[in-house]
Amino acid sequence: DSKNINNNKFLYKLNKNIEQYNKLSEKSIKLSQFRLEDSNVNVITVVRRYGDLTLALSGYGDYDEYILIEGINTIRGVLEDVLECSQDLINEKAFIDSENYGKFCVSMNDMMPHGIIETFDVEMIGKYSKLKN
Repeated sequence: DSKNINNNKFLYKLNKNIEQYNKLSEKSIKLSQFRLEDSNVNVITVVRRYGDLTLALSGYGDYDEYILIEGINTIRGVLEDVLECSQDLINEKAFIDSENYGKFCVSMNDMMPHGIIETFDVEMIGKYSKLKN
């Protein structure tokens, strides 16, 4: 029960921080990211905003901040590849388009099959995804 309470507290803090992050001006968003670490649940979360999408990546144990930042940058690269645009033009409407969302899901599966990160190379992920089509 105490672990559930700590997890809920962490999720509440994360949600509040993301709300504050989303209220930042466009200029400061491009220069910012934030890291939330909670010693009660030993979780690190990195949040970044690309276009009008806010990405949050969390990890614990072997996943430290550097791996999470590398992962979030790879996800950005995959989004740029799938949506065929630069990071400033990434938007929710294009992302939730059924074709783009499906390509993104396949790419994420190629990045980490069976839940284990295999590669951070965006070109390799794109090649794997194109082979499946």
